Amino acid sequence: MPVSTTRKRRFLFLLIPSRRLDPPVDETRDHILGASDAPITLVEYGSYACPHCRVANETIASLRDRFGDRMRYMIRHRPLANNDLARRAAEIAEYATPEQFWKVHLELMTRSSKLTEDDLLAVKTELDLESPEISERARARVDEDERSANANGVVFTPTFFINGRRYDGPWDDVTLGDAMLGTLGHRVRATALDFASWGPSAGVLLFIATVLALVFSNHQLAMPSRNSVTGSSAPGARFSFFLCSQSLRWRMRASFFPPTLLMATVHLYWRS
Repeated sequence: MPVSTTRKRRFLFLLIPSRRLDPPVDETRDHILGASDAPITLVEYGSYACPHCRVANETIASLRDRFGDRMRYMIRHRPLANNDLARRAAEIAEYATPEQFWKVHLELMTRSSKLTEDDLLAVKTELDLESPEISERARARVDEDERSANANGVVFTPTFFINGRRYDGPWDDVTLGDAMLGTLGHRVRATALDFASWGPSAGVLLFIATVLALVFSNHQLAMPSRNSVTGSSAPGARFSFFLCSQSLRWRMRASFFPPTLLMATVHLYWRS
């Protein structure tokens, strides 16, 4: 029976932190701007009171103009911690109907250079929504988004996910656009970030594997011994030769291969 993805992730949770969006995009729940069949999905965890999110809003608008129907954008709330204004702004956005949401979102992001109490009052008055039922529903929705942000390890805003995978690079329109297109340069940077994000336990495991490889490749049992009289190889020498030659080149390969194989195996196991 094949091992489930959930069980594999539990097994490697302490070794390599997940960079996948959890929960994934849900078209029946999430606020989505763009065609459902768009090949590129950009998800943002953001806050209306975050100045960086307000700047990123312009970047996202530029990218939507650039990619058109190839891109869809989704926002989840992650209000700034200990900021009542940020929390209430997110709840006001959730007061709106699905048809009103993006208008309210844009108002809260762009009405002024910095979110103020007057902004909340103006948007709330325009919506004319004071129902306790709606208010409670909005709070529950923001709470749900915050739990999702915590589950995904979101610490700063904005935090982006591209096609369900976390993106930790710069979010100017050029760099973020390259990441969305999956260019070679972005893939190299993403691999380096993935490796850097591995937990201490992964580093210890790789260190142990490397030490074992060095010991093995330099151990006398790994070298093919020869009979001083006959000049023939001792029993098992042929097998040892395939593991490590007398040449420096083969020693280096023997030392490099096990940790590299381990890294590749774990990486592919985690992504599958």
